[in-house]
Amino acid sequence: LRTVQDDVRTRIEANYPSILVEDRDEYVGAVKDQINQFLSLITALLALAVIIGYSLITPGLMVFSGVDYGDLLYSSHNVLHGVVIPLAAGAVFLILVQAFLRWDHVFSDPGRLPMNKLLWAPVVVMVVGGLIRLTGIPAGVLFEHIGLILLGGVLVGFTEETVFRGFLLRSLRAGERPEIQIALIVSLAFGLFHLTNVFTGSPLGGVIFQVILASITGFALYLARRGTGLLVAGMVLHGFWDVSTFLVQSKPDVQTVGTGIAFGLMLANLVLVVIVMIWAWRNQPTLKLTESGTLEGT
Repeated sequence: LRTVQDDVRTRIEANYPSILVEDRDEYVGAVKDQINQFLSLITALLALAVIIGYSLITPGLMVFSGVDYGDLLYSSHNVLHGVVIPLAAGAVFLILVQAFLRWDHVFSDPGRLPMNKLLWAPVVVMVVGGLIRLTGIPAGVLFEHIGLILLGGVLVGFTEETVFRGFLLRSLRAGERPEIQIALIVSLAFGLFHLTNVFTGSPLGGVIFQVILASITGFALYLARRGTGLLVAGMVLHGFWDVSTFLVQSKPDVQTVGTGIAFGLMLANLVLVVIVMIWAWRNQPTLKLTESGTLEGT
């Protein structure tokens, strides 16, 4: 985009040297807006294609694994065939997509966005909640079983963060939208993605709760990337959160004081994230991170 914009300006200056400066700048600005709109549409469509492709591969393989959604974590066999293999296939797909597209700023931000204690709070609560939940891991879980769950957590953190807070977030920033709008769109898309769990055997009521939970939690994962400028921060947080959940659910009907406290913190964090969303919408409605890494609308 920057190359095309510079080329337009160079051609105008070379072929129309007598044109008024203000007319030239106005024309270049109009061309720039048209190019921005076109390329933002193309990048958004490409990101949508990535989401669809990943949704067909990973949830699709989960369906064909034959493992019921409610039994995914109860044995090494189920974790391997119902979680690890589908996620590994999705990871390979995403690596190939990035190798082909070669998008910049998928895994890192071009500049740093402002943060404060309120914006960091949901991230901290997720970490604390995950640590507390780990105290509820049931006894007698085999080492192989734990290892596969850890691998599944790493893969889910890598794949889902790359899809949503990687490709999708990058494509939306190309359209020079306000950052809060981008964060909300990405979080909602992340939540709606969990509708695919219906096809893996999850009950509809549980899926609807997952959509709401993932949409709000997704905003906290966005804050992890925003606070560090690196997607890997969201990957680590996402993987850690899911691993703490998977390990506790590796045996049916496990309830401890730790899991109860963690559940309460999760609910409290949902409210906290909504407060952060409202604060950002009201206090940073026009904040943008440009291609060059500069901030606008502060």
